[in-house]
Amino acid sequence: MRNKLKPNFFSQTNIGNKNLKNLTTIELMLLNKAIPPLDQHSINEIYRIERLDVKTFNEADVRAEIIDPLLSIIGYRKGKDFSVDREKMIQFRGKTKKYLDYNLTLWEKNFWLIEAKRPNFSQSEFGYDDLRQALEYSIHPEINAALIVLCDGINLEIFDRDESLNESILNILIKDLSKYIDTIRNILDPLQVWFFYRRRIIKSIDRAFEHEGNEGRLSEFTDLITKRLNSKRGQILSNFKKMITLDDNNYIHHIKKAKFDEIIDVHFYLKTTNQGTEILTQNLLKDKSPRSLFQTIYKMFPDDPKDYNDTYFMYSLNYLLSLEQEGVEINWLPAWLSKGNKPSLEVGIINLIKNMLNHFKENKSIKIILLASNTFRRINKILSILLPIQKNIATLEHLKTRYTENEFSWIQIMSSENHHILLGLDQFTLNATFDFVQSFYQKNKNDNLAMKKLKELWNFECSLLNEYPNYIELLKESDYGEMHPTEATDVVYDSLGHGALCIIKKYPKWEEYILENYKKDIENLFNMGSWAAKLMLGYSPEEKVQLSIQNNDLAERFFFNDLNTLNILSNHYRYRSYI
Repeated sequence: MRNKLKPNFFSQTNIGNKNLKNLTTIELMLLNKAIPPLDQHSINEIYRIERLDVKTFNEADVRAEIIDPLLSIIGYRKGKDFSVDREKMIQFRGKTKKYLDYNLTLWEKNFWLIEAKRPNFSQSEFGYDDLRQALEYSIHPEINAALIVLCDGINLEIFDRDESLNESILNILIKDLSKYIDTIRNILDPLQVWFFYRRRIIKSIDRAFEHEGNEGRLSEFTDLITKRLNSKRGQILSNFKKMITLDDNNYIHHIKKAKFDEIIDVHFYLKTTNQGTEILTQNLLKDKSPRSLFQTIYKMFPDDPKDYNDTYFMYSLNYLLSLEQEGVEINWLPAWLSKGNKPSLEVGIINLIKNMLNHFKENKSIKIILLASNTFRRINKILSILLPIQKNIATLEHLKTRYTENEFSWIQIMSSENHHILLGLDQFTLNATFDFVQSFYQKNKNDNLAMKKLKELWNFECSLLNEYPNYIELLKESDYGEMHPTEATDVVYDSLGHGALCIIKKYPKWEEYILENYKKDIENLFNMGSWAAKLMLGYSPEEKVQLSIQNNDLAERFFFNDLNTLNILSNHYRYRSYI
């Protein structure tokens, strides 16, 4: 049967529709992706292909004149994220080497394959021998492709081997290619294939639990999957940073169009330029309706603790100050930010400033989370110096970038072993902080257990430094070129308070307010090394000034009065006494 297609609304995209029949339309839309229109060059190429006279074609002609241009139209290019490997070699026990005609990859992972055949005018669909060869290739562990495509220049047929090896999901004549090109793209477009494998996971879950009778097993599996997906959060942010350079025009263009939840869940954790900060804020300010304001502020400042970091609160403060500058009013704040007062922007700004300047002295939960986040970063940086595996991974990532990326791209210019190590620090810190919050604050707030864990982290950090007293020399030799003061932060330096001053200095009204009401806090930040505090107190940037802060004050601020831990860490990290 030619030009065959399953008659379903999602038939062009919903591979394995039988096993997904219980999904709603909304769920199906979440598991599919709309394809963009083709450009005129691609359309012309499709018309050329369907008009070809293939009577004299051999298999090589089918590849060159039909399959190669078709793959290009669909979105695959050799050496790109969505690539094609030709004549990939695989081996089976007792057999000679075998070679796939086409193996299609996404981010260097195998996803599907095509086998080319010489034209056969005597058949309207491919036979057993044709399919058997492709199937043998598809089940090889190096390939593991569920989607199999056969093409002989006359017919093109697509099989989902998880669904059926008797009925194909699509069988068309090449002469009708222009009619069915979007159907093909809806199945084989790179992103569609990516979503296909997510749909495949749904099918596997349905199969695995179809006869389960133990509710506890379901709960346990749910927890396993949730933890597995949560663990990918740092990787997703890392991938995002690799795809969109933070000071690149592509990044600016992207954040101008980003939704509010993406801005808060992704961008608020990543440092950017002053321009990027303002664009993030202006994007959030586009919709100032009461409903949108509530959604944004509730997302930004939920009632329960979340995996905050210092950068997150800088962006949050800038957003509130910008709202106030535009004369906007709000009618909701979380209890920890309103402190029993009627919710208003002024109340929120005053309390957030106070918390940031004193390192959340009156909010133990958030204080613990911020301290844990910076402790995770310090520990992981120590391990990156002491253990070769992280450097080896970074070396491979750098070599991969050098070999595969455009020589004149920004990612190529920025790439180095140290750059990839620092990306790893970011990813680890985000993952570890998220897990920390999930462990101690997801269901019930448990400051005591969280505090116990934080002290264990400090003890581990101290033990590492005691075991390697020359760590600071090793650090200097490695010279990562890191701008962030990882070793000093939340030991003798307050990155959170410094960040607050950097934001506040753009708003004269509030700079005057903190100088009048929080001068002692500004002086403390100055004595911990904040250049923003130095300028706010009237010193010139070039002026050398002796820093003076008591260890008891640092111990109270960063270690809940654990003076011993402060002394061990500060002695090992050896800080300067002038700014």
